[in-house]
Amino acid sequence: MGGTPECAVETLQPTTVNLKSSYPATIKGKQDIEIRPQVSGFITKLNIDEGSMVKKGQVLFVIDPVQYESAARAAKAAVATAKANVSTQEITVKNKRELNKKNIISDYDLEMLFWASEQTNNPKYREIAISHADKTLKNHFRKDMTSYHVVSYLADSGEVESKGTFQGYADSSAWARGQAWGVYGYTMCYRFTKQQNYLDAAHKIARFIIDHRPAENDYIPYWDYDAPKIPNEPRDASAAAITASALLELSGYGDKKQGEEYFRYAEHILKQLSSDDYLAKEGENHGFILLHSVGSFPHDSEIDTPLNYADYYYLEALKRYKDLKEKSENPSY
Repeated sequence: MGGTPECAVETLQPTTVNLKSSYPATIKGKQDIEIRPQVSGFITKLNIDEGSMVKKGQVLFVIDPVQYESAARAAKAAVATAKANVSTQEITVKNKRELNKKNIISDYDLEMLFWASEQTNNPKYREIAISHADKTLKNHFRKDMTSYHVVSYLADSGEVESKGTFQGYADSSAWARGQAWGVYGYTMCYRFTKQQNYLDAAHKIARFIIDHRPAENDYIPYWDYDAPKIPNEPRDASAAAITASALLELSGYGDKKQGEEYFRYAEHILKQLSSDDYLAKEGENHGFILLHSVGSFPHDSEIDTPLNYADYYYLEALKRYKDLKEKSENPSY
């Protein structure tokens, strides 16, 4: 017993050991490249693996062609339609140009000519429109700004051959729709040209219409202001609708007081046209909106009947009225 206890002893020898360590990491290129196809569709085949080297022109994936081929066909059809429309307008303008040489073109057509000039950047259509507007203002209108329906010109000299009114009561009478076309046409001409003589003409025609309404609170004109059997003559809602639309635009040109008068007059017209006396009931009147228009009384044609252009200008006037009301209630509109 006693003494130092015995212990196991091991001699260590030097040796080489390789240690391994692993760390999570990602490899990122110097640039992030995003590849997008120029057409939409479903990918049906992927030709590369992620991270693969690719070359210019290499097909990376295949897209189902059904969707983009359909889109391409639709685009081609749209282009073809646009080209056809351009061709149609060019033919129409050409025809109008030939008609203008003989002065057999209406003020309504002038808007198309002004528009064509803006769209094609070709001044000759505008020049034709202005030439016709000037000639009409000179030869169609009397001192009181009532107008003839038709002025015939000699083809070789351009001199006035005759003046007449075929859809009105007489050559010397004031056909209601003719007056409406006048105020509408020269208001539109002023919009495109800002020529004062057109604005002056529109104001004078408007004054005639306002001063010659059937009664103080009656705004729908008879088919002719000089018809012999007034008040037992048919009314013309189409003339009223055209006038309302024109006056709403004209209300924005000139002084504020005058503009307010035009706006209120147009408002009265629209209220009367929207009454039971002139507004057809739904499902009646052969689908037309307004009652009581006159096409050509002297020819016993379209008397006290609906007319498509009466409905068109009624709707246009309502749209203009709505826009002006919103603008007045919200100046930033």
